[in-house]
Amino acid sequence: MAYVYDSSIIYDRGTGIIRHQLFALCQTSDFFTLIPTTEANKVFLKTYSLIHFLLGVVALVVGFVDRELIALFYLALLLLSSASFSILLAQKMKKKED
Repeated sequence: MAYVYDSSIIYDRGTGIIRHQLFALCQTSDFFTLIPTTEANKVFLKTYSLIHFLLGVVALVVGFVDRELIALFYLALLLLSSASFSILLAQKMKKKED
């Protein structure tokens, strides 16, 4: 069976990412139940919300460009960004032992 590349999937994902990150930019209090409310953590959440918002906008462009290599590069970039956010958030969630 041949692989069929469909850029509309990335376009749909891009609009979902944009909606989610707009919510995250406005509503970071949900994360503060998991990590302490400090200025550094606020900057951390705003930074990653902005990065993922911009990646959502890039997804819209990638969906229109319709090139498989560009789409794969975009997905790799999105996965790296999400992985780094998850690792850093997990580190911030660890309780410091006295």
